[in-house]
Amino acid sequence: MEPATQPQPDFSVVERTWEARLRKLGLTPWRVGTGIATGHQRLEVYRQETQAAEFDLDPQGHGFLASVEVKVVVEPPGLGRYEILDLVTQQGESLEGALTRCAETFMEVTYPPLEALFTGRKPEGPGTGTVTLTSFTVGLGRAFTWDVILGSLQILNDPDGALRQRLKERPPVTLVLDAVTGQLSEPRLHWCKLYGGNFAATGVKFGVSIDGQKSREAEAEIATKFGPPPPGEWEFRQFLAVRHTGDADEKTTAELRARAAAAFGPEKPARSGWFSRLLGRG
Repeated sequence: MEPATQPQPDFSVVERTWEARLRKLGLTPWRVGTGIATGHQRLEVYRQETQAAEFDLDPQGHGFLASVEVKVVVEPPGLGRYEILDLVTQQGESLEGALTRCAETFMEVTYPPLEALFTGRKPEGPGTGTVTLTSFTVGLGRAFTWDVILGSLQILNDPDGALRQRLKERPPVTLVLDAVTGQLSEPRLHWCKLYGGNFAATGVKFGVSIDGQKSREAEAEIATKFGPPPPGEWEFRQFLAVRHTGDADEKTTAELRARAAAAFGPEKPARSGWFSRLLGRG
């Protein structure tokens, strides 16, 4: 007798969930190759490697886990073309339920800041807004201005609101600001995804990627600035899109150039984008 095979989940539930969410936004998505054109020119999403499994582990017990890798092709007006990779992992009450939660998490966390590059509208939800930032690139002698578009802050398993209050007092963008600023040496689109979780089996874990690359510097920064973890098991996620908006004015550039000269003298720092000034939040 041949061993029974596990039923395969319907992976296309990911695309169907994306299409339904896009229609709710008033868009008309259509299939393009193996992906979906969102209705914005050009903003496309492609499901990449996708996995789903049933587990039975202590102390989590029985459940279903899925992970979906997403490739986003984005070409906002005047900013050039980029490919952004995102990896979403979620649990659910079934294999397809876990896949659906992955698709919904992408639409809630990652998609809105990228869509804002086309619409100019701020994402909606907790933790959203726009941070205005100025950075100075020592190697170029130029100061750049940026809009940091904050996506919705997803918080899971926070029944008493302690985590939400902590992140209200210490917004996630401020917990990785030094590391993010250090990457703003070129006038182009940048992005950052950050994650935090506290579990009985592993303790507190943070994950940060900047421009698609894991940033140990940012992870160390958020671990230092986050403070004592709130009680219980919890998770949070947020995605930031960093849009170059132009060169700073002469006064700001001169101020940052003077600070760089005082700190480094004739020597150039190892990292070209160093000094920054947080100008405001909307």
